[in-house]
Amino acid sequence: MALPKENERYTYSDYCSWDNDERWELIDGVPYAMTPAPSRFHQTIKD
Repeated sequence: MALPKENERYTYSDYCSWDNDERWELIDGVPYAMTPAPSRFHQTIKD
């Protein structure tokens, strides 16, 4: 499946059909690309 389009609303069924290569969050039908969690090293040096 292609990446979700910005101005469209999607359902949970749509979300389930997307590839698992990227992480997405669906809020009120709007898809948001989720960024990966920072590494432990990054967390250590940023504090």
